[in-house]
Amino acid sequence: MTTRMTTRLTTKLRTGLLLVFTATAMAASLSGCIIETTSGGPGPNACAKKRYIEVAWSVAADANSPNYTCAQTPPFSAVRLLTNNGSFEVGKQCEVTNYMNMLFDWDGSTADSTMDDRMVEGTYIISADLMAPDGITSLSPAPGPGSQFQVQSCAPLTAAFIFDLQ
Repeated sequence: MTTRMTTRLTTKLRTGLLLVFTATAMAASLSGCIIETTSGGPGPNACAKKRYIEVAWSVAADANSPNYTCAQTPPFSAVRLLTNNGSFEVGKQCEVTNYMNMLFDWDGSTADSTMDDRMVEGTYIISADLMAPDGITSLSPAPGPGSQFQVQSCAPLTAAFIFDLQ
């Protein structure tokens, strides 16, 4: 009887070890498939060019005045955005833009900025300034929308401002 019991125990032990080994091998191969990335696919910076801030804005004499047209707008150099990741200049283009059913006379973006590597996911606008032609003096500051609106991993952030020159 001892021989039979030893044979049974050895068989059960081998079967158990085989099952554990098979389950471990299958789990390892399955987890490798889930984690594995294909070569030549998008890398960690694949969406970098899609991360930018697009801004629409208008300029008015004060809060009670209608917006200036592009031709009426006093000279300015750019819009400077202060974000949680530094400041960015937004180029300017006289182009009527409809944003959230409001018309804005100017449009610009940080998409062409030479510092677009700082435009990471989670970047948000703290404030915006309409800059004087000297590029140093603020003609009109405006609060930003804050951290509830952020640049996403593969999508730009759009914001709009009305700058009052009072």
